[in-house]
Amino acid sequence: METKIPVKEVMTLDVVTVEVDDDVQTASRKMADEGIGSVIAIEEGTPVGIITEKDLVHKVLAKGYSPDKLLVKDVMTRPLVTIEKEEEINTAIKKMRKLKIERLPVTSGKELVGIITSNDIMSISPEIVEILTEAAEIYGSNKTLPDNREWDTTGICNSCNTFSTELDLVEGELFCEQCREEVEAGGYRI
Repeated sequence: METKIPVKEVMTLDVVTVEVDDDVQTASRKMADEGIGSVIAIEEGTPVGIITEKDLVHKVLAKGYSPDKLLVKDVMTRPLVTIEKEEEINTAIKKMRKLKIERLPVTSGKELVGIITSNDIMSISPEIVEILTEAAEIYGSNKTLPDNREWDTTGICNSCNTFSTELDLVEGELFCEQCREEVEAGGYRI
């Protein structure tokens, strides 16, 4: 059993945006006023980029530029990497890990409907793990190793960090069914 939680259940609904033709100072002020680490850049109503704290430090401040002299479109990261609201949270986690990003704007078609951050994901993890661990204890979850030792098949996959009650031991590591199949087929781990 793997958790299947859609992104829409965890995402933050209120997304702070700026126009691509706004100056970077405006974006910085919005981030400071809202206590957030990023704003989404909008062009003609469509999300097209993101400005993060890292962008401000590396692309503006470290280079000695004045935030009121640069436009959002000059420093934003694009193309904007998004995820659909119906996608599973595990897909978001994999995408964020692979791309080394901490936030994903959430869309419904081309419409921006939210944002999911690593903090959003971490805030639900303890509750889910606790509930699923209790379920695993009720239904049992042990397998036997070749030397007759048992291991608990409930836990977090070593590859995708998905909670599963059906982990399999492959090459000394525990994997969910999907990752086990990828490893056995010689695929890479995310």
